[in-house]
Amino acid sequence: ITFRYQKCDERDDIITHHRNLDPVMCPVKAWAHVVRRLLRLPGVTSSTTVDTFIDPTIGNFARFTSTALLNLFRANATAMGKDALGFTADEIGTHFNRAACAMSMYLNNVPVFTIMLVGRWSSDAFLLYIRKQVQSFTRGVSSKMINTQSFYTIPDELADPEDPRSRLNPSNFATRS
Repeated sequence: ITFRYQKCDERDDIITHHRNLDPVMCPVKAWAHVVRRLLRLPGVTSSTTVDTFIDPTIGNFARFTSTALLNLFRANATAMGKDALGFTADEIGTHFNRAACAMSMYLNNVPVFTIMLVGRWSSDAFLLYIRKQVQSFTRGVSSKMINTQSFYTIPDELADPEDPRSRLNPSNFATRS
């Protein structure tokens, strides 16, 4: 998949996904379905983008907008209900699907750098979207905590203020009031 234009003015970013054996959630089959749907539309050219559809109200090509996508997400969340999802429709934003994918990868032990590459995150900002899933995050942590017998903390005055883990970094949530 080549992302021609995206935020931060990045151009022609290519992402590769491999097929899996899931009959529904296979990215290769899903993308093939998108392409076949598009090719069935009359008047499609090689420059037609994958977010194109025929709008029945105008009888012509239109493109999915972030507003339309957000409305679709929220309508589905409303239909499913807070009890089933654990959140309400108004808590969903347009980064919801990216955050959900990052969360799923994280919970399945995908390395952070891989999450960043696959999700086209240019920073560790995706960490802001990952919800605390205490039971999932802490599985096995207590066993790992006792593996290291000793360690020391680097004093703040020696820490790199550009390091987001440093208390000196303004992006560190632990130091915000």
